[in-house]
Amino acid sequence: MKLYHRIGFKLVAGFLIVALIPALLVGQYSIYISSRSLLNQELNAQEHLVAGQAREIEAFLSSAKGDVEFLSQSAPIRALLRARAEDADSDATIAALQSAQQEFMPFAVSRQIYYQVRYLDETGQEIIRVDTDASGSRIIPQEKLQNKSGRYYFDDAVVLPRGRSSSLRWT
Repeated sequence: MKLYHRIGFKLVAGFLIVALIPALLVGQYSIYISSRSLLNQELNAQEHLVAGQAREIEAFLSSAKGDVEFLSQSAPIRALLRARAEDADSDATIAALQSAQQEFMPFAVSRQIYYQVRYLDETGQEIIRVDTDASGSRIIPQEKLQNKSGRYYFDDAVVLPRGRSSSLRWT
């Protein structure tokens, strides 16, 4: 009887080794292949997502560049620049300022993608600012305008040659 038990045990052990080891190896290989496949699928999905977001950002920046170019060519803004160059305290400057503010207001209302639309002078002082939020757009009174010199966006922009855009940095 002992002989049959020993032979039976050896047969069972041999069968388990012959059956389990290949099953374990195939299982491990399947897990590895599945993991790689899922990782590649996720990487591809993320690449498509990032590419789509990059296109959206590029479209926004292109639109913003067009907006800046539009505003820089605005007749009221040009008139304000001329009036400020001649005499910053004249009635003509005040009228030009009001006209430029009235140019910024419908722009801000129609675009509604900018929290603030500003005109900064060469020292960084806000000359015009229109704020937009959920309640609408409004021209900010002169006494509440701020000086933005020392801010990276002003410091980077003020040193650029005329007509040249910078490489933007976002912080």
